[in-house]
Amino acid sequence: MRNITISLVAVLLLAGCGVQIPGSQGNDQPRIKADKAAVRQYWNQVRPILNDTARDVAGVADVNVKVKGGNVSVGINPNAIQQAQRETQQGLKELKQIQPPPGLGQTHRRLIKAYTQAILALNNFIAAVQSGNPGQIASSVRNDLPKIQNLLNEIQTVRQQLQQASN
Repeated sequence: MRNITISLVAVLLLAGCGVQIPGSQGNDQPRIKADKAAVRQYWNQVRPILNDTARDVAGVADVNVKVKGGNVSVGINPNAIQQAQRETQQGLKELKQIQPPPGLGQTHRRLIKAYTQAILALNNFIAAVQSGNPGQIASSVRNDLPKIQNLLNEIQTVRQQLQQASN
């Protein structure tokens, strides 16, 4: 039981500190092959979606860890997780309504995939937190938090690529 708690704390601390969790970022970055006007138009469409999602998903890593007398307690804000879930679902719905211009299809599909995986991970994470079971929470942190972090990584990557391609 103590090993699970310590593992959970280590993973949560790493996630909360912005440290990259292994396996949470792919190496196959899509290249943008659209003209500047198309990139600007697409960027204007997705920017508010990405910004809203990133703001709320980043709140999931807002973890309160306390060590007192050899006991470790982990506080996770369930409201932040549920808000991130709602915002991610809304963002996915909005992204699916956008028709990317030629040359941005791969980037768009990559975003949709990251959003879809993050929603499943957030659902699992919420269930684990609501269960109150430390083992289930630790398992979810280990398996689901990297998928949630991947969404933030993809958002950041797409932001950078679109900003560079539109200049």
